[in-house]
Amino acid sequence: MVKKSIKKERRKILVQTQEKCLQRHKTANAEKIPEGDVHIPNKWKRQELVGRQYREKKKVKRETRKQRQEARARGEEVDVPVTTTIEMMREADVTMLPPEGDEEVRADERMDEFRHTFPTPPPTSEVLPLGQAAAGEDTPSTVPTTVEAGQDEGEEEEEQREPVEPKIMLTTSMAYPSERSYGLIKELVEVVPGLQYFRKKHFPITKICDFANNRGFTAVVVLSEDRKHEPSSLHITSLPEGPTSYWRLTSLELGADMKHGATCNPEDRPELLLNGFGTRLGHRLIIIAMLC
Repeated sequence: MVKKSIKKERRKILVQTQEKCLQRHKTANAEKIPEGDVHIPNKWKRQELVGRQYREKKKVKRETRKQRQEARARGEEVDVPVTTTIEMMREADVTMLPPEGDEEVRADERMDEFRHTFPTPPPTSEVLPLGQAAAGEDTPSTVPTTVEAGQDEGEEEEEQREPVEPKIMLTTSMAYPSERSYGLIKELVEVVPGLQYFRKKHFPITKICDFANNRGFTAVVVLSEDRKHEPSSLHITSLPEGPTSYWRLTSLELGADMKHGATCNPEDRPELLLNGFGTRLGHRLIIIAMLC
């Protein structure tokens, strides 16, 4: 009798425990799914709630899209949601130049050392609207049609000069470059049109610049190495009066190191993505474009 009563009591406790677990499971499924970050210690429970939240959001989007399509089919005007981009959320920068340009910046660009290297003026120059191109031209002219007050005939003739074809001399700051530097030099010669490599030997950089200026080169590029004999920087100097820019080289990976790398065609000109250089400093950084 005692054993039967003990078994009966255990069976009763087991049934009560199962009922509590079932009730707890129903309560958890009926509770509201938390929004945002879910802080639940149990990993499986946390994944379950996150999955339910994701499925409910997808369901709401699907129903909203269906209602929008049905309203468009009935001929009603539907508000199309606008995707939020990084550019839309970007804060206004006071250093950015206005689209219509700035008179002071135009004056600086007229005295720019690279005004004869670029085939067209920088983006802030005045552009004639389509349909008002000069006679005999197929495309809108980007050259100002009038000469500003205070500009003499010499400056006008200088502005009308033809753009100069880039001719660049490439050398190194050390007499004997490493094998890694030779690999970079080879790829630069293949990629950049008009680039010629000259060994430095024991000549100083000043004499090399004078030699390049006398031979009609428009710029000199000097490649430097660090203590580990890795290419570390590039100095780009415009001849004959400058300016000079300094560019650091980090995480260098040559084409030979890339998997399934293709060879370069020297006849093709590389495309430089220089979008977004809308500040005055950005206009000066376009110095890299003179290489192409």
